[in-house]
Amino acid sequence: MEEEAAVAAAAWLSLVRFWQAEAERLREELHNLQANHRQLLGQNLSGLDVNDLKDLENQLGTSLLDIRVKKDQILVDQIEELKRKESIMHNENVELKHELNTIRQEKVNLHRKVYGKQELNAGQSSVTMNSTDDEKEIRLELSQPQVAGNKQPKATEFRGFDEIHDLPKMSEKSDL
Repeated sequence: MEEEAAVAAAAWLSLVRFWQAEAERLREELHNLQANHRQLLGQNLSGLDVNDLKDLENQLGTSLLDIRVKKDQILVDQIEELKRKESIMHNENVELKHELNTIRQEKVNLHRKVYGKQELNAGQSSVTMNSTDDEKEIRLELSQPQVAGNKQPKATEFRGFDEIHDLPKMSEKSDL
């Protein structure tokens, strides 16, 4: 039994020593990593010789190159995604323009059916003109001039464009 206890104690002691050595190794590795990290940040460089500084510079150059390659790949991927979205939006825009043109043409056809003919209305003629840009309806009504002395129009009567804008009157009537 003593032999078993001695073997168990030796095994236990061996295990404790192993973990103590492992802990010491990890502490040293952590210290080296922290020192290396500080050097990569440009700190604590005073203890390095020229070769160490060249090695550090090469390591930083390699790291910088890797970073640039990764950044460029991300940018290329983003550009490809944006081009894909642009293509989808362009196709949707073409479809919407086609639908809009179809609706405009239907509207023009409807206006032609409803307003396209001349209407005679108690001595007044009416003409409808359509604007192609805004598709707004312009409705002009012409009335026969009154031939009664130098009578001033009443406030409720229609005044011509010349009177509204103080333009000189034309001496002759033009036919439409």
